[in-house]
Amino acid sequence: MNLTSVPETMAVRAKLLPENGLISQIAMSAMDNWGGEIKEQAVLVLVIIEGLTMYLSEADMQRIFAVISGRFQKAAVFVEIMNEHNETELLD
Repeated sequence: MNLTSVPETMAVRAKLLPENGLISQIAMSAMDNWGGEIKEQAVLVLVIIEGLTMYLSEADMQRIFAVISGRFQKAAVFVEIMNEHNETELLD
């Protein structure tokens, strides 16, 4: 498991999910080409995107999926989403 995150969260993640060969930490923006930092080849991949998509544009999301599809042959992606209808209800 590889986690992409900003440096400020790395200390907390390291305590909760210490690196051990199957788990590694990557301090990069989700917009960067973090896939190149992952050394494992031909492995099953699960990417979880949460707490992020509501702040991104469609182009940003396309960039993230381009990184995933450009690096991994097979990947499952779980994405937390929020539509405009729910966002409007929260603001009222």
